[in-house]
Amino acid sequence: NSSNDFHESGLLNLQIDKSLEKLGWKPKWDFSNTVKKTIEWYLNYEKGISAYESTMSDINHFLKDYK
Repeated sequence: NSSNDFHESGLLNLQIDKSLEKLGWKPKWDFSNTVKKTIEWYLNYEKGISAYESTMSDINHFLKDYK
């Protein structure tokens, strides 16, 4: 295993501690909803719905839910 080999963790976690501490920012979607939306996005893509269309739909739902 050379020092030039790439390694990617099997589990990636988003750490938001600094966002909370320095910006007072916290996510609007909880973990469960975030996972649900991610799965729906991929299922829609597999059905032939464009990535752009799915992403815009998610953004519009997010904005409608959290005004």
